[in-house]
Amino acid sequence: MKLLRLLGASALLSAAPLGAALSVQSAFLPNAEVALYSDAAAVNATPFGAEMKKLQDVFKNLAKTGGADASKLMDDTFLKELGLEEKDVISFAGSFKGIESVMQGGKPEVALALQLGKKIDGAKLMELIKKQLAESAPEATVTEITVGTSKVYAIKPSKQDAEAPDFHVFVSSDLPKTLVLAGTPEGLKAAMANDKGAVGANLKAPLAQHGTPQMWLSVVLPEAVKAQLAAATAGNPMGPGSNQFGTAQSLALSATCGTDLKVKLSVDFAKPEAASLAKTMLETMVIPMAKMQLADPQTGAAPSWTNGLSVASVGNTAVFTIAMTSKDVEGLVATAMKQAGAAPAGEDEAPVPAPVKPAPSKSAPAKPAPVKPAPAPKADAAK
Repeated sequence: MKLLRLLGASALLSAAPLGAALSVQSAFLPNAEVALYSDAAAVNATPFGAEMKKLQDVFKNLAKTGGADASKLMDDTFLKELGLEEKDVISFAGSFKGIESVMQGGKPEVALALQLGKKIDGAKLMELIKKQLAESAPEATVTEITVGTSKVYAIKPSKQDAEAPDFHVFVSSDLPKTLVLAGTPEGLKAAMANDKGAVGANLKAPLAQHGTPQMWLSVVLPEAVKAQLAAATAGNPMGPGSNQFGTAQSLALSATCGTDLKVKLSVDFAKPEAASLAKTMLETMVIPMAKMQLADPQTGAAPSWTNGLSVASVGNTAVFTIAMTSKDVEGLVATAMKQAGAAPAGEDEAPVPAPVKPAPSKSAPAKPAPVKPAPAPKADAAK
């Protein structure tokens, strides 16, 4: 897990206490259009989470088959050098505001929060960040400044990376459990003042059909995006009634872990007819086609996890659900690894021996037997 990759190209780190009232939910900006949350500690405490811990070697091996970039996603060296383990990452939250502004070339407001289960050493953190910058952005500058009464490290990207978003990061080294707040300048400012942080009502609504997931993403579509959807689906491009898909208002994605894993994707439409149509298309076209594409060419059987696919429509909302056991996840990963040309961890196949060519004989080759000429035909008897 790379802190700079998570928090952006430019950062401002502070060793000052953040205030006891601030929490990971301080990252939920008022009137945000996108919000996400992950309760890693809650996931790890479930039976499914425990099973996933056992499969970490499999996942890391899969990441290696995806190349250097994929391997970095599973790299926990940064955590280890800070004296942290994966279990010390308690929760994460974030929000985004300004989709329409970005569409018009402007900048968004972003806020992020990371709750750790241990105190981290600010000096050690800076040492590691400088090391990473030396490798990935040698032209970046690190400057120690003072903001108020706090010592602050300002990290600026190179001039060639002028389009990189400015991110400000505050890390308290005085709290027994470190809370990291980060974001764009305005986003972080709002988060720092958000000591009663909570998910906005507009972003809670899309999660109405998701229960109490440990991980979720909620998106409310701004008017400009809805107008683009309506234009793209005008004329029923996917068949009669498909223009109703252009009436999408919001969407949500979640994962709930217990004994098994349940992933839900929901879309809220302007009218119930659109949700009903989405359900019908998924049930009669998308799911059967997916099972056919994923079927074993030898047996014709679809993977077991496809049995957990289901669709429902509730009022204006269409809900697509995937229910998977840990064995289903393991099988899915193994299939992906097989397609990538690698065997799962602990299941390396024995190499197929190369065909053995007979050794050349040291003795002289046997001479072929002489071929006797065929006898000449006898002359015919005298007439």
